[in-house]
Amino acid sequence: MALGPAALAAVRCLPAPWGEVWVNRSRTVDVFTLLLAAVSLTALTLVVPST
Repeated sequence: MALGPAALAAVRCLPAPWGEVWVNRSRTVDVFTLLLAAVSLTALTLVVPST
């Protein structure tokens, strides 16, 4: 699940026209938010025990 936000962050880092998908926020905010989501999901898989 963490690969989805990480992939979107990678696409956002690409040069135009691929990186110009979102226009209402800055690129830095988008990349930071998506990477934070990916790190959070990865941390949850390590913290939450499997049943």
